[in-house]
Order: sequence, then C-alpha cells, then structure tokens
Amino acid sequence: MKKRSILLLMAALSIVIGFGAMSFPESSKIITDFGDETPLWDVLEKLGMSGAPRAKSIAESSAERGSEFVHKGYSSKNGKKTAKLSKFYVCTTCHNTVKEFEDPSKISAADRLDYAAKTGIPYLQASTFYGIVNRNNFFNGDYRKQFEKDPEIQKASGDIRAAIKFCNKNFAQSRELEEWELESILSYFWTLQFKVSDLKLSTVDKEQIKKALQSENAKASALSFIQSKYVQAMPATFLKIPRFAAPKEDAYKDSKRLKDGKVIYEQSCLHCHLNKRYSFFSLENELLTFKAMEKATRSENYIFSMYYLTREGLPPRMGHHSAMPLFTAEKLSPEQLESLYLYVSARAKKKYKEQ
Repeated sequence: MKKRSILLLMAALSIVIGFGAMSFPESSKIITDFGDETPLWDVLEKLGMSGAPRAKSIAESSAERGSEFVHKGYSSKNGKKTAKLSKFYVCTTCHNTVKEFEDPSKISAADRLDYAAKTGIPYLQASTFYGIVNRNNFFNGDYRKQFEKDPEIQKASGDIRAAIKFCNKNFAQSRELEEWELESILSYFWTLQFKVSDLKLSTVDKEQIKKALQSENAKASALSFIQSKYVQAMPATFLKIPRFAAPKEDAYKDSKRLKDGKVIYEQSCLHCHLNKRYSFFSLENELLTFKAMEKATRSENYIFSMYYLTREGLPPRMGHHSAMPLFTAEKLSPEQLESLYLYVSARAKKKYKEQ
C-alpha cells in the first residue's frame, strides 16, 4: 500500500511539473504515427485540441478554386469565369502564402525582414496566410480599436470565416463572397497549415510528444508545449507618422541599414508600385523615382512621403475608404522605416554602392 502511494505521488508531481519533466517507463511503446510532414492539426487533435475551423464540403467549392481567388481574384463556376472579388486588389497584394519566419515563435520585424532577405519573398504589410488555420485570433491590437464601432469586428476577431469576410469588405473593398467562394478560400488555407517540421522541435521534443500521445495525463502538457512553439495571434500596433530627421553623413556608410532599406524597397514598395501593379502611381528602380521619393519624404505629413504612406496609408483611388499600405510596428519597425529612407536617399544622392 505504501509503495502504491509513493507511485501515485510521483505521477502527480510529474504532471504538475509539466511537459519538460514527463517520464515514462522504459517499456513504453513509442508512437511513430507522425513525422515532419504531418499537418499540425493532426497532432493537435490527437492531443485533445478541438475547434479546428474546417471548411465545409459544398457544391462548387474546392481548394483549387480558393487558390485562384487568393492569387488571381477570381475563379470559375460551371465553366464560366466569376466576377472579380475586387477592382483594386487580390489577397496576395498584402498577404504572402508562404512562411515569413525561420522560427514561428519569433515574429519580430527584424526576424521577418531577415527571412525575406534570405528567401526573396515579398515584405508585406499583412500577415501571411501560411499557418492561418493554426491561429485563433485575427484583427488584434490596434485593429480592434480602429474598428471598435463596427459590430462585425468582435466576430471577425475570433472566427476565421468572419475574418475573411471582414478583410474582404474593409481592406480589399470587394464584393460580398458567396458561400462556395468562402469555403473554397478556407479550403485553400487548410493546404497552408503548419507541418510539424515548421516548428522548431528537437528530436527529444518530438519523442516526448509521441510518448504523450499514449498518456491522457500528459496530453495537456504536450499540447501547451506545442502551442508555445508558434504565435497564435499576430499583434498589431499602429504608430504615428515620425518627424523627419535627416540622417547623419556616417549613416550612408552603414551597409546593414542600406541593405535592409534595399530589401524593403524592392520586396515591398515595388511589389505594389512597379508598373502600377496594385497602385495608381508607379515606382521604378531609377534615379528620378528616388529623387521624387526622397524629396516627398522630407516634406512632413505630405501624403506621398514614405513616412506618411507607411503609417497612414492612402486610398487606391480618391473617394474609396481602404487605406494602403499602413504598416504596423510589427511589420515595419521605426528603424526599418529609417533604413528605407536612408537607402532611397543614398540612391537619390548617388551615394549608394552595391553591397
């Protein structure tokens, strides 16, 4: 009886201490039914997590059509092209569909820019759709304050379907989605969910999770541990337009800042403005463009100032309410905005030398 009490006490202590201290008999069979390419929701559900926002299977809906809506802004139905969702944008104007971070638990603007520089992906103002079905909150932080009088914001904050419709209406200025179109988009998002390999899990971590799958007492700790490995709600902090201050001459010798500025210009600014891709004015990779941008930014609160545009945004056409690009602090830090100006200024003043 005494031996049984000691064993019960040891088991209880193991649960209290948590996942990191879980122990199992040496004879425990290791479950090997997930690997690096296993979709993360498969593992989460085996550990007891519920509420996966799975797409409905309805007529005409498919992940392929969802991909077309996201990337092209339209799809087809009964062999005919649908109406475009928006006159101005497609989803990928503002959102990537690939990973944006080396480690999804570390999402600083600096980490994001380094990853964009390494991979060549666009550096955009909105969060990636990659892993979006693994997140549980949307339009966080200052977005909720911005739309606090809109009755739809609360539902959009915690419901992915409502979030898609809210973004579609308020940012893309799109027509209303039909149900099969919405479910198609959500079906496509499910193809972008995290895989086990996307999380920074060690071999030991994976073995512990596999052991936890066969122990009801250990599942909650393992689930909490996995969720600590990625951010489930992207923060959003709006910043005021900064006062302009000319960089010191030594700044033009700072290769890291100039490199950062170049990445932002080429993988962010030109993403929308090269040849008026998603904008009513064009930017080029040439001297006259840099001179115009540099001059505009020195004029405080001028609508074509880079400082103004990145923090306040500008409607795609006068009279429309959606303001782009409007970068939050998490997507473009104050230091990165200064680096963007430094690069543009260096190009305008012919002080830039290719790194």
